[in-house]
Amino acid sequence: MRLFSKSPDVNKLQSQGDVESLMKIIEDHKNESQYHEAIRALGDIYHVSAIAALIELLGDNRREVVSAAEKSLVALGRSSMEPLINSLGNPNSKVRGGLARVMGQTGDLEAVGPLVDLLGNRDIVVHDEAVNSLRSMRNPAAVEPLVNALTDEDVLVRHAAATLLGEIGDSRAVEPLNIALNDQHVLVRKAAAMALESQNWRGGTKEGADYVMLCIAMCQWDKCVEAGAMAVEPLISALSDADWETRRAAAIALGQIGDSIAVSALIQSLKDNNKTVIKAAAEALGMIGNEQAVSPLLPFIRHKDWDMRQAAANALVGLFRRGQLSTLSKHKILTVKNIITQPHADCAEGADVTWGYHQDHGIGIRL
Repeated sequence: MRLFSKSPDVNKLQSQGDVESLMKIIEDHKNESQYHEAIRALGDIYHVSAIAALIELLGDNRREVVSAAEKSLVALGRSSMEPLINSLGNPNSKVRGGLARVMGQTGDLEAVGPLVDLLGNRDIVVHDEAVNSLRSMRNPAAVEPLVNALTDEDVLVRHAAATLLGEIGDSRAVEPLNIALNDQHVLVRKAAAMALESQNWRGGTKEGADYVMLCIAMCQWDKCVEAGAMAVEPLISALSDADWETRRAAAIALGQIGDSIAVSALIQSLKDNNKTVIKAAAEALGMIGNEQAVSPLLPFIRHKDWDMRQAAANALVGLFRRGQLSTLSKHKILTVKNIITQPHADCAEGADVTWGYHQDHGIGIRL
């Protein structure tokens, strides 16, 4: 059923400031040309009730209606900014996302702070719209609120802040981004490192501690190994990282560097709650060749997990062959020689094995 018996005069309704009647036209899905005119008319009324109506239209299911409402709100400029900001608590996520888009398109400095606040919105669509708006604005006024956002408790906020600071490219962000290289979350660290790279910042020289932190944040483990001794302490710190892949990679890098300073920390990593980290720590200890690792590795020879037994055996054999071991340490390894050298029967041709579970204790490594 049509809401009007005859085509209404949009211009007359606009001159009368009749927001309610204009909204009725927009609600009439059958008259596309008229509801476009009605949306334009709302934008020309310059009244708070008309702006509120346009804001509600951002949640409409018709893309063309949303687009037209956004265009009208952007055209209003600063006069619409306060209502836009005040509507950011709208329960409709489509409206909030549309508000973020409009605020970005206005380019108004007043929009910067509220857009940064939207980075913490629980709705990922709203979050992404805020990111895109701040990205399109690239306004230096966003630097200070984005720097503050680097310490937000929400990892998505910190990640977005680091990314946007890199895209803005303001030198005021360098030191805060440097601090963010130590963030507890790998995604934030990597975003901070990429942001610093985009500003042609390299942590001074390839011999500086900042350079190593940059390499760790970028997961450039080969460069950490190339850095040698100066990378050892930062890599030891990375053994306590919340991200298991970072802990594993740090252990491998420490083994390849081969500095005995890392032995105690790697021994502690044998207590890690992730199997792959423990294996990497065991292998690293074998590569370094320090006899402090012998006793902590021995219990793993009888571990229920065959992969763990193999990693410990490889490490102990490596220690036996390469390490400067005392007679006592050599004797300890020889006490488990039978287990280390016993052929691994489950690997024999035709053996019935469930993947990941081996029935025998043989490891089959020559000592």
